[in-house]
Amino acid sequence: MDANQLLELVKRYQDSKAFITNEETAKLALVVPFIRLLGYDPGLPREVRLEYAADFVQGDGKKLPDRMDFAIFDQTGQKPLIVIETKPLGTDLKSRAQQLARYLSQLPELHFGIITDGCHYLFFGDLENPNVMDPEPFFTFSLEDTKSVSVKVVVA
Repeated sequence: MDANQLLELVKRYQDSKAFITNEETAKLALVVPFIRLLGYDPGLPREVRLEYAADFVQGDGKKLPDRMDFAIFDQTGQKPLIVIETKPLGTDLKSRAQQLARYLSQLPELHFGIITDGCHYLFFGDLENPNVMDPEPFFTFSLEDTKSVSVKVVVA
């Protein structure tokens, strides 16, 4: 990820936040460009799948399908590496992280997830216990906090 590209995403957020009124707009305007910054192409279904469906076992043992907003896959396109759950701009993400925890607990090969509203990004993992999402994110950042995404330019 190039720091200047991240600053471009900050500018996009600042210029667009008044118009981002729902989850779908947050996905298109902010999350898809963020996925590109991570080095993945959202246009290649081998790498990134939108509304990735998986069966999840409920408390009564029944399997019910659930959809993850984005799933990023390994080079073979078979193993999900990261899921991204998007909520509307301004959502209290920590209070909604249980959905992400369900994904991590139900997909044994999955160990990382991101929950975002397009501006705030919370990165969770199962670093303490396999397939049990840690209670706190291991990394967070916000496009509003320009100090956390500042760039030091060195001219040679």
